Amino acid sequence: MGLNGTNSQVGSLETTKRSDQVRHRQQAWYAAYMAALFESNRKQIRERITYAEQLILVRERELLVQSNDLTEQRALNDALHALHALASCLSV
Repeated sequence: MGLNGTNSQVGSLETTKRSDQVRHRQQAWYAAYMAALFESNRKQIRERITYAEQLILVRERELLVQSNDLTEQRALNDALHALHALASCLSV
């Protein structure tokens, strides 16, 4: 097989790993999370943060019973921490 076979396998593994890492970006919680992070209207930011937090908690409960997707669980945890930090920094 040589190096070409090895490179092909590594490339395949990297592609799979990357697609696994971004699969959660198709979830509703991720869109709400991003909307909260990039909300520029200070009057709406608390509402966006609250909505994103609710969706994240719902998704965490879903994953507890249906999946061992550690990548998404880690992303959910990171997103909650980021939202809490944002709310704290903006005092909302």
